[in-house]
Amino acid sequence: MGASLGASLDTSLGASPDAAAAVALLRRNRFVALTGAGLSTDSGIPDYRGPNSPARMPMTYQEFVSGPAARQRYWARSHIGWSRMKRAAPNPGHTALARLEQQGAMTMLVTQNVDGLHEQAGSGQLGAQMCALHGRIADVTCLACGERTGRDVLQGGLEALNPGFSRRHADAVVRPDGDVELVEASGFTVPGCDSCGGVLKPDVVFFGENVPKDRVQRCYAAVAAAEASSSRARRWR
Repeated sequence: MGASLGASLDTSLGASPDAAAAVALLRRNRFVALTGAGLSTDSGIPDYRGPNSPARMPMTYQEFVSGPAARQRYWARSHIGWSRMKRAAPNPGHTALARLEQQGAMTMLVTQNVDGLHEQAGSGQLGAQMCALHGRIADVTCLACGERTGRDVLQGGLEALNPGFSRRHADAVVRPDGDVELVEASGFTVPGCDSCGGVLKPDVVFFGENVPKDRVQRCYAAVAAAEASSSRARRWR
């Protein structure tokens, strides 16, 4: 694996002194990668904390479940934002990590992003584990019965119930959570679950909501295993 891995690392990380040090480290140790919003900004998805990012207040879980008005506002914004987010494509950062996985350098990829761009780039398909810590915006779940469906299915339903809504708000500014800046949402119709009529929620972890314990445990276990492997490798040198 050594020569091909080295070439992949050199290509993925560039030739700066800092990158060279990172390459040297990664050649010696298999690792767990953690990614966040900054990795997807080059794909056109804004973040909350980047340079010149305007102050934004995302909807919390408590607000989402507080009543129909909050959910109407959320889904109106998300309906417009989804049509744009789903067109985002992986950037070189996503493809670099996918190549490192293919070379056997990475044991697990943990991402805080919900955009699914790592999966589109090929991560999580060749033996390495992958954990979308905060879920995926492309999935929808019912808070009553737990049924999960694809977001495209809901998107079609929202479009049928709210014809022309996206067109009227085509200039709305995209926000980091995959929705848009939108003041007026009155009159927007939100469907319930097809199976039970319950409340539909994107299958992502909102602010104020806990990450499922099994995901957290998987991530800690992967980090512990990588550290143990690195420690054994150092003793054998």
